[in-house]
Amino acid sequence: MLSYHRVKGAYIITMIYFDAIVVLDRVGVLVEFLDTLRRRIMEAGLKGARDGWAYYWVLTKPMEKVRVI
Repeated sequence: MLSYHRVKGAYIITMIYFDAIVVLDRVGVLVEFLDTLRRRIMEAGLKGARDGWAYYWVLTKPMEKVRVI
């Protein structure tokens, strides 16, 4: 069973990946990874939302398992 902190951490990391801006990537590995991740997030239908200081993902089908990484 997943702990609350592990799931919460996954949401935070995914949000950081989605909003990231690459400053320097000479070989393009990080840019390719982030582009792939963003594409998978969009294909899964996830929508980023904000409520005050809290950020979260809205699922198109509640309680559906989504894997983007």
